[in-house]
Amino acid sequence: MKGTLSKENGDIEFVEVPSGKYMMQVSAVGYTTYRSTEITLKAGAIMSLDTIRLQAETRVLGEAQVVGKKPLIESQIDKIVLNVENSVLATGNNALELLQKVPGVTLDNKKINLRGKSNVIIMIDGKPTYLSADEVSRLLENTASNSIASIEVLTNPPAKYDAAGNAGIINIKTKKTHNSAVTLA
Repeated sequence: MKGTLSKENGDIEFVEVPSGKYMMQVSAVGYTTYRSTEITLKAGAIMSLDTIRLQAETRVLGEAQVVGKKPLIESQIDKIVLNVENSVLATGNNALELLQKVPGVTLDNKKINLRGKSNVIIMIDGKPTYLSADEVSRLLENTASNSIASIEVLTNPPAKYDAAGNAGIINIKTKKTHNSAVTLA
């Protein structure tokens, strides 16, 4: 067995090949391999073959998936969003501890402050809680952080919210659970 590389113009030259019967194989990356029929060579003879054209190799690839991941903190025009879902923050904390990680939010004796102001409206899934500060703190202490999808902080709430005297709005969006009904016949 003897191998060689082709020249720039594609010519192939084998030097000092003894007489005999041979099979020629031509291969290149990305092309199917060409195999000749049996060739008989005599020592010292010069032989010319027809042009060999390699066929491009086609492969069907399997399924490809493009996976994107939301950034942990998004700064939007009217709000800051902490994307908790699929984050390390979603494990081992409760919702109150998670709120401490939101930019601008602090806790003072378990009372939630936004940019130093304490009259913050806490909403869950877009609905006001109508609870006292202590009740909201207890509710959030008993809520696992892995049940929260994101936390939105609106420091300048739009007109649709009752903004009279409040420091802003914190909207806690929970993960939606899909319960399927089973019917027996």
